[in-house]
Amino acid sequence: MIKAGAYKPKDGSEPGPRIRVYYDDVREIHLFKAKGWARHVPPEVWAMYLVVASQWHSRIAGDLMWFNIKDLYPKTLRNVFAGYPPDKKAEVVRRFSSEYGKPYKTTVRGLVRVLVDLGLVERYWDARGEGLRIPEELPSPADTLVLDEKELAILEWRKSLTHTSSIWLDPDVQERGYL
Repeated sequence: MIKAGAYKPKDGSEPGPRIRVYYDDVREIHLFKAKGWARHVPPEVWAMYLVVASQWHSRIAGDLMWFNIKDLYPKTLRNVFAGYPPDKKAEVVRRFSSEYGKPYKTTVRGLVRVLVDLGLVERYWDARGEGLRIPEELPSPADTLVLDEKELAILEWRKSLTHTSSIWLDPDVQERGYL
């Protein structure tokens, strides 16, 4: 389990209880995987999506959101992707660099910019300050990346799967036509 750091609001108020979120409970993470994004983004981008999606799931915005993102991103990258094979990471980074077609920074703000650019995250502002939300409809990797024929075929093949994972049994995924 990844433990969040102690948050102290800038205004000195009481922060209230922390919300515990399990990635398996976050619908937006299931949709990310169902759309095929996990194959196309490096672990750094994927880890940032996990953290942002959990903040959106809990409807956290403003200073607390940025505190959580800066605190939880390195922990998520270190713990969730600890066993990621180096050769696989190199392959994904190479493929993403080719498909994305532009340089990007692996800083917190740089990775959020990548997610916004890909259409996986939207910025908004409310009384609490800046927020990051996951759009109701996620784009396909084919909508925002330049995929070769092999990757397009793999994406189409993934859509044909109906029984390999619990995600395919999610009625929301079926209703939106992600199969």
